[in-house]
Amino acid sequence: MGADSLKTTADGKPLWAFPFKDRLNESSTTPVAVGDLIVASSVTAGSVALDPTGGEPKAVWKDDKLTCYFSTPVAVGDHLYMVNGAATLINPSIVLRCVEAKTGKVLWTQEKVGKYHAAVVKTGDGKLLMLDDAGHLILWQPDPAGYKELCRATVCGATWAHPAVSGGRAFVRDGKELVAVQLGK
Repeated sequence: MGADSLKTTADGKPLWAFPFKDRLNESSTTPVAVGDLIVASSVTAGSVALDPTGGEPKAVWKDDKLTCYFSTPVAVGDHLYMVNGAATLINPSIVLRCVEAKTGKVLWTQEKVGKYHAAVVKTGDGKLLMLDDAGHLILWQPDPAGYKELCRATVCGATWAHPAVSGGRAFVRDGKELVAVQLGK
């Protein structure tokens, strides 16, 4: 992100705002910086990429189909890895997508990565971990050419919690326990 877009005011007032409201007021995602862009996501409003470098933010792209409920998109290089779909009680449809951050173009889609939810985090060695709502922890290599799963294991029961990675371990929890999983060798 350019230095001008990171400046703050001395009185703590916002530098700018962009109208992007979720109809349900329950999205949990955090905006993500990718180069000079900021990408925001919502369960009902899809995703939008903003260029804030000119003072007021300008929408570079918007896609109503790139909905994110709980899982914040993860940026790797010029790409976003996003858990998208409708977390509805009837016919849930959760997919993993690789999206070109500059254009919003979907490069690939991996179907059925969870029933209602899955969460993605980076590892220290450039890979990605995804914990699905059935308790499967999946390690995969980010690649804009396609989904490259490296391994998977069932590590806990049903969960909507996000994994945390620290000190070579992944920490996951379900409704009964907190589990530490050793990563790597």
